[in-house]
Amino acid sequence: MRYAFHNRLVNPVVSALLRSPLHGIMSGTNALVTCRGRRTGRALTFPLRYAQDDTGLWIHPARADRKTWWRNLQGGAPVTVHLRGREFTAYAEAIQGDPARVAAGMWAYYRRYPMLAKSMGLSWDPSSVDDVAARAVMVRIELAPGPADPAERRPAVPVPAGATA
Repeated sequence: MRYAFHNRLVNPVVSALLRSPLHGIMSGTNALVTCRGRRTGRALTFPLRYAQDDTGLWIHPARADRKTWWRNLQGGAPVTVHLRGREFTAYAEAIQGDPARVAAGMWAYYRRYPMLAKSMGLSWDPSSVDDVAARAVMVRIELAPGPADPAERRPAVPVPAGATA
């Protein structure tokens, strides 16, 4: 019931907010990710919480066994990311069964959202990340430089350390 509520009511509201001029309220932690369904070929868009590092985004599909969106990214797939009011083309990959890569994503996510660590089964003990990474899923999104619309592409402007874009 809880997921149905989120999928039918909360996600459309968050998606609309992230596409609006008021996106700044949520775009520091949430982005819209659009991928193609593996079987249907339809465009599917989801608002997702992310942690960003130097080269892209990490997304943790909590309770991955109950969700299907990330399965469209197994083996890698092109996606569009609506991030901080701009569209980017990107390449996303669902990572599962590679504990070292999953752990790298979990550490990035853990540092960004320490309050979620307990729900992820983590503690500050590094071995807790290794244990959880062996059975978890992380999604890695590598952002292409510039917006998805070629007409809007501009040279990238570096963001000073500690600043938010």
